[in-house]
Amino acid sequence: MRKYLRDIEKVQFGHDSIYPVEDLGDAMLYTETRKMAIIEVLRCLPEEDYKKLSDKADLFEWFIPMWIEYGRIHPFPITPQSQERRYVKVLYLSPILEEKPIEISIAVVAHELAHIFKGHKTHCKHQWESDAQEAIAWDIVVNWGFKKELKVYEKERKKQEDEDEDFMKRFKKEPKE
Repeated sequence: MRKYLRDIEKVQFGHDSIYPVEDLGDAMLYTETRKMAIIEVLRCLPEEDYKKLSDKADLFEWFIPMWIEYGRIHPFPITPQSQERRYVKVLYLSPILEEKPIEISIAVVAHELAHIFKGHKTHCKHQWESDAQEAIAWDIVVNWGFKKELKVYEKERKKQEDEDEDFMKRFKKEPKE
């Protein structure tokens, strides 16, 4: 049984909330799994880590598009902190997550927040640097208590990689004459 360190109301409406603030309206119907995953992760983060992420809330924006939209112009507010930078980090949660088990969404939310937590770069010059950041983020996911969700995620990724490999083999096959 997972230990919750804060209630749902604090996560969604607290003064130090990191939860996405947007006019949900009907969108909640199309983003429910991702929003539930965000709540689950934020309720379980250690207090010190939650505070550190809360302090960094102005450094990133959530982007949780509805799967029913083909495209949309989405405003990303310029914060005083982001005006000093060339860009604002955007934490993107794909609509495909709505079709996956909640454990995968939880793993992805925790992983992306781990990057924010550590202040990771969005672009690395070297692959080894990117690989190191990924390993650190996944270690944090486990330290935050989401090992079970990581295992579900890894199993799904392996399945997807195998399907992609099979597709590429079929795609590259020479047609018989």
